[in-house]
Amino acid sequence: MESIAETVMTVHLVCLELEILHEVLVIPQTIKIADLESGERGKTFIAGLVLALCGYEEMGLAIKTYAVSMVEASQDVKFVLCLTDGACNDAELGKKVCLGLRGGVEVIGVLLDLDEYTKDYVVDMFGEDGIITCCSEEFPQKLGNILRVIRDI
Repeated sequence: MESIAETVMTVHLVCLELEILHEVLVIPQTIKIADLESGERGKTFIAGLVLALCGYEEMGLAIKTYAVSMVEASQDVKFVLCLTDGACNDAELGKKVCLGLRGGVEVIGVLLDLDEYTKDYVVDMFGEDGIITCCSEEFPQKLGNILRVIRDI
């Protein structure tokens, strides 16, 4: 969990610096804990992430709740990173929402520390071109590559 919190903090700090519209959500509660306006409170929430028991993750609902409203935003870069270690309970909804957002908001699934059972499930939700698979330690470099492409750096 520590590497996940560090990864999320990295994403948040980079997005703040580049003024990229973003939101950090915690699943399964579907709570937004940080965005462009959250200031120190958002950083504190991210730093306080801890491993907790969960079993019902509605990632599709979270994407629908928060990403759909990003379509109307004026920023030229709008993307959602969905960090997961496996399947969610509402993948059909997630798949429908992700397909509907294409071209308006890029939704990228990041499957961390994958195993043989989860990749196909996550690919089905985000699409073959909409996922990154890696171990937690590799993600900061992969994130840097994504942001370079997005910002033409």
